[in-house]
Amino acid sequence: MTPIAIVGRSGILPNSPTIDEFWEHIFHQRDMTSDATRARWRLDPDSVLSSKLGGQHNTVRTLRGGYVHSEVGFDSQGLRLSIEELQTLDTIHRWVLQTAVGALGDGARIQRERTGLVLGNLSFPTDSMSALAEEL
Repeated sequence: MTPIAIVGRSGILPNSPTIDEFWEHIFHQRDMTSDATRARWRLDPDSVLSSKLGGQHNTVRTLRGGYVHSEVGFDSQGLRLSIEELQTLDTIHRWVLQTAVGALGDGARIQRERTGLVLGNLSFPTDSMSALAEEL
């Protein structure tokens, strides 16, 4: 087995543009969930809420979820992209750039030839990702 070292970390989580802010919310027992919006689900959330439909099949029990809202700020300093170019990117791509920059900035000196990146997404779709899924 090849030894590895985690040299940086970053994340965007519900109401938390950084991992440290997320842990701060947990420490203070803050509820970071919110209701689904029409834009996020691409339909009226009440139209699939089980309690409003008498418990029918193919419904959801709650509108609450750990949604990341697109208002998360983004510092583009140090990227080789103009503000105009960044604005053309989908929100999910800006989040990937933001977390990559955060992880690299969190670490010590990094040897690029020996560096990898692990990305994860825990089903926090953006409004445009929901729109894409609707088209499929």
